Amino acid sequence: MQKKFFFMLWLFGIQTFLWSQAELPDYIKNAPGMKEYPGQEALVLKQEMTITIHPDGKITRHYLTAHKILTDYFIGSRACDPKISWNTASQKLKIIQARTYMSDGRVVDCQANALNQITPFELERAPDYMHLQQLVVTHVGVERLATLVLEYEITDSIASTPFWGEEIELQTDKPILNQKITIILPESINLKYAAINLQFEPQMKTQGGQKVYTFVRQNIPPINFLESNVLVKEHLQRLVFSTFEAWTAVSAQLRNNVIKAIDNAPSLKKAAEKLVQGKLSVREKIAAIHQFVVMQTHPVQWPLTDFGYQPRPASRVYESGYGHDLDRAVLLVALLREAGIASEMALFSSTISCAANVPTPVPFSEVRVKVKDVPDEVWLSPSKSLDQQNLYHLQGVAYIDLSEKKSPLSIYQYDSVPNSCAVSGTLELKRENDNKSQLCLSGTLEMELSGKYNPYIRPAEAEKQMKRLGEKIASSLSGAKVTGQKIIHLAAEKSIFQLEIQGGKVSAKNNLPFEWVMPQMMGSILEERLSLHRSQRTLPLAVFGPLTEKFHLTIKLPTDLKVIHQPADYQKEVKCGRTMIKVATDDQQLIFERELKINNRWISPADYPDFREMCLRLLGETGSLVMFK
Repeated sequence: MQKKFFFMLWLFGIQTFLWSQAELPDYIKNAPGMKEYPGQEALVLKQEMTITIHPDGKITRHYLTAHKILTDYFIGSRACDPKISWNTASQKLKIIQARTYMSDGRVVDCQANALNQITPFELERAPDYMHLQQLVVTHVGVERLATLVLEYEITDSIASTPFWGEEIELQTDKPILNQKITIILPESINLKYAAINLQFEPQMKTQGGQKVYTFVRQNIPPINFLESNVLVKEHLQRLVFSTFEAWTAVSAQLRNNVIKAIDNAPSLKKAAEKLVQGKLSVREKIAAIHQFVVMQTHPVQWPLTDFGYQPRPASRVYESGYGHDLDRAVLLVALLREAGIASEMALFSSTISCAANVPTPVPFSEVRVKVKDVPDEVWLSPSKSLDQQNLYHLQGVAYIDLSEKKSPLSIYQYDSVPNSCAVSGTLELKRENDNKSQLCLSGTLEMELSGKYNPYIRPAEAEKQMKRLGEKIASSLSGAKVTGQKIIHLAAEKSIFQLEIQGGKVSAKNNLPFEWVMPQMMGSILEERLSLHRSQRTLPLAVFGPLTEKFHLTIKLPTDLKVIHQPADYQKEVKCGRTMIKVATDDQQLIFERELKINNRWISPADYPDFREMCLRLLGETGSLVMFK
């Protein structure tokens, strides 16, 4: 294999002499620059992809990309050393051109020593997957205003059976001036396709017994990856296509692959017995096995489609100690079975936006295992613990059920319980040993949590989660400590717990007023990564509503203490939701209320300024500062 590869590079070196005589192509000669695209690091002058499905099932993929460099940052970002991934066991890679058109018109081609085959970093600890390799193409002659052109072809040497389909990202963080996607397949095969996050129809023609679909676009705007608070792919314009006739055919093929991999080797039985030893409840056994798979097997983070959705036998995954998520899910199911716990598997889409009319598993990269032998629904990720990935993260996401022979595409719905968080309680400010310059804070709070806020959707972590949340709330109350915590109700529809706190300190110096900032609601949506420092957005903001947060606090004051300053009431209602702050004094009591309601799962760029104003008002001290004297 290596001799053939280096012979290919030798031929490539001979060709470069001829290429160096080539004239500057018009699309490079007439390309715009910094003047037309200020603030951009580079331009994609041309992006072309042709995928040909041959009658024998083999596939040829042809790629051409041309980047014009505008800034030094692009040069230093490793973008001038692209990596090409391919399967050396079933594919052949051919470099057609890898060259730099310098700003003065000179052409510099990559020589053989600029093309280096490596094992991907993600697969270095996975010997069974060494057939997946990368070629690093190191462009030379790189400078500002130069254009880098890379053209190559990957051809199957073994038929792709089945052809799982493809998902092509049609945007980058750079402007794309010209884009062309071509799909060629035998006339007898039907193609199903869909564009996501845009409306996009191809030209279709029939010639020589083939169907040719061509998608052509110009002047595609860049996407600002830094704005996304979820997986960037969620926002990208994408093209998805497949030759499967229906989702039932996809699920049947996937299920067949998975069932064959769940073996019953003695090593699995022995491992399961050791993991559950001393565990009395089914939930404890599940937690022990899940923790082993998550923590003790090395993750192979690589696209499942490159493995043909074919997991290795569970015993091999266990003995080797590594695997991709489908491998590790197979191991999880096998170990649970050996412990007498039934489970089933599903593939979930990595994004909420999904092409339901295109049957292909390619966008479905999230593997989950559903445990059956428990009273409440539990879905386990083979790579993350329940406090990181749980039912809430699956809400509204499409999935392929592998528990039945032929299953249609489904949308996961956890339950109809609204996402809500309500905190209420009474606290008391007292003089500490007649110390006129210090007040002590203590009292009782109660929290009602449902939907995404409910720690019960992380059943193994529920009590620990409540304890952590309680400690966090107490510390925000002038440094108070938790002296007692009681779970009043713990269930899937709602969880309630009570918190006793003491030891909060509010001080005043030199006869100045006491100043106290009302605490924020702990566990709030506002604690998540919302990037509120941005004054405007071009991408939607993920908040995963609808949701409601309420905070009602009554503060009892000493008889000789009066409120001399309190926040002004505030209320705002807009398209994406509403917020309210209300402060009142009544018979030596200060009553503070805060509420946030969000109507949508996403905040659009148009609605973002109103949303940002509401959130900043809730977070600001001016809406929470109280002064006593």
